[in-house]
Amino acid sequence: MNALALVASLFLSQANAPPFQAPRHVQVTATLRCDWGSVAQVDASNGRLLVQTTIGVITYLVSGSDPVYAPDGLGAGTVAGLRTGQPVHVYFHFTNDGARVDEIDLDPPSR
Repeated sequence: MNALALVASLFLSQANAPPFQAPRHVQVTATLRCDWGSVAQVDASNGRLLVQTTIGVITYLVSGSDPVYAPDGLGAGTVAGLRTGQPVHVYFHFTNDGARVDEIDLDPPSR
C-alpha cells in the first residue's frame, strides 16, 4: 500500500506542474502566465517592456528597478539594464491595466 501511495503522490505532484518552465523566484499560481522571446524595447521610465514572441510583440507593465535573473537563478541586474535582443522568459499575471510582470529570467544565449 505504501508503494501505491507514493505513486499516487508523484502523479498528483506532476499533474499540478505548470505548462511552462517554472519560474525561479515567484510561486506558481493559477493566474501566473509565461511568455518567452527576445527583448524588443525597454521603456523603463514609462514602466513598459516589449518582448517579441512567436505571436508578435507583447507589452508588459514593469518597474525599471524590478530584478532580472540569470540562467543560474542569480541576480543579473534590473529591467532598466535589459538590452534589445536578449532572450527572456517573462512571468506575469493580468490586472485591470494589463500584463504585470512578476519575474523575468534571462535565457542562455543561443549557440
